[in-house]
Order: sequence, then structure tokens, then C-alpha cells
Amino acid sequence: MAARTAEEILAQYTPQMSAERWSQIGPFVRSVISEAYPAPERAKVSGNRIGVVAGLVSWALDQGLPLDVEQIFAPATVNRYAVTVPGFAETSRSSRRTLLTTVSRRVTRRAPWEPRRDPLDSRSTPFPYTDAQARWLVECVDMQRTSLRYRGLGTAVVLGLGAGLRTAEMVGVLGTDVTVRNPHLLVTVTGEQRPRTVPVADRYGPLLAELARNAKSEPLFRAPPIPRIEFVPNLLHRCEIPEPLRPVTVARMRATWAVALLTTVPMPTFLRLAGYNDIDQIRGLLPYIPAAGPQLSRDELDHITQAVLP
Repeated sequence: MAARTAEEILAQYTPQMSAERWSQIGPFVRSVISEAYPAPERAKVSGNRIGVVAGLVSWALDQGLPLDVEQIFAPATVNRYAVTVPGFAETSRSSRRTLLTTVSRRVTRRAPWEPRRDPLDSRSTPFPYTDAQARWLVECVDMQRTSLRYRGLGTAVVLGLGAGLRTAEMVGVLGTDVTVRNPHLLVTVTGEQRPRTVPVADRYGPLLAELARNAKSEPLFRAPPIPRIEFVPNLLHRCEIPEPLRPVTVARMRATWAVALLTTVPMPTFLRLAGYNDIDQIRGLLPYIPAAGPQLSRDELDHITQAVLP
């Protein structure tokens, strides 16, 4: 049997979705592929590439977007799909976003694609929130339509932005793990790998105190049992969050907390509070740390000239 041409592959391709959905989006997907890969490049098109594009389009339709290339293949939409849709390994997310970015640049005319996007992989560091965005995210807690989302987003915010905890550490935090050292709150991280006590940034104190008071001896996230790790990203994905703040991930909150501390506390203190074993683990955060000014302040000068070995 002769090998199928690229045009035949495109015309005959059927993705893993209902026939009704494919009949709804199939013509649009084929037109996008044809636009992204002109005739000389059409031989590069495979069923896998078509499937990735079809997956984005089907998901976008579920989000209420019309079949419009400028909206579906906009940077915010592609990034949100690649980062937040459950069920993909990190390597798969990276390859999907790379492919969709290439397609998007070719088929859009008005979408604000930046000159370059670093590939997302398991070693990449999420871009931190700005201070204004972090404050906005706190305000979003009160926007949630259900008590579960209020409790879940609130817990993620206070433990992520306020204490820099990982997802696996957050899910095990109980209301009784929150203690007071006037006028500050501290959260105790239990477990065998990185047990520690972390002071919580004061701006998140009132919300954390409320959550801990209501949870008592239960997990902060929800009533028992302790949730599985995947509960957290799935819940955050369902929360009412403005598009400029997406994607909302624990890793991004932790990165925001880490950058704030790296500009404030000595390195040994930061490594202990973050649960890091060595300094190499902060390499991805360095581009987000503000550069020092050309002149040393009086306090900086005093610290430097009085430095001694412990």
C-alpha cells in the first residue's frame, strides 16, 4: 500500500473524541493546519500534530471561546491550556506548548505573541507574581462561589505566597499546625524529608488565622481525609480567577515567596525555610531577583564590614 500523502492524512484524521465534537471542530482544525503548514511543509504534518491542535480547540470550545484563531491561539489561551489541563506529564506539556506556539505564530495576525517563549519543562521555574498581582490573588479568595473553593484557594495562597510550601507539604497542614509567636504566625511542616517551621508573611496572617481557627485539627484544605496531591491543581483550575493571574499554580506562588525572601534574609536562612538542600536549587530564580543598586546603603555597609565567620 502506498504511503498516504500529507493531504490524505489531514483529510482522513479522526481524533480521540466524539464524532459529534469532531464534526463541529474538524473543518476549523484542518484549516488551521493548512494555514500553519503550507504545501512545502505539509509533509511534516502527522496525526499527532493534528491531535494536539484538535485538543486545544476542543478545550477552548469547552471554555466558551468561539472558533476564532485570534482567540484560541492567543498566548494566554495556549499557555493556560498547556499548563493547567490535567492528565499530561511535564515533558508532554512542554512539547505541546512548543508545537502550539509554532502553529499560533503562523496563523494569528493580531494575537500578542512575544518574540520568544522559553520551553516549559520539569526544570523550569514558574514566573513569579508581581506584588500587585499577589495582592490581587488574595482578593480573589472572596470571589469564590463555593465554600470548598474559598477554603482551598485561601489555603493555597497563604501557604504558597505566605510560606513557600510545596503542594505535597500543603496538603498535610492541619489547623493545629499553625501557631502564634506574637505578633506573627508560624506554620509547622511535618514529614520525614523537610520538617521545619516557617514564619508566614504578615499580610496573609488574618486569612491564615481564620482558616486555622475553622479547620481546628482538620487539614486546612478541606474536611478529612487529607487530600491527594492532585486535588490542589484540580481545585485551583476550577477557581474563579481573572485571566491576568493565570496560570495559578503552587509552584508559581512558591517562586513568588522565594524571590521576596532572597532579597530579604541571609542565604542560609532562606535555604532552611525553603527546604532546599543546596544553593543550586535557586538557580532558576536568579533572573527574577532585582539587581542591587550602584551604591551601598549604610546598613549594607555596616553588615559587610562587620562580617565574621560563625
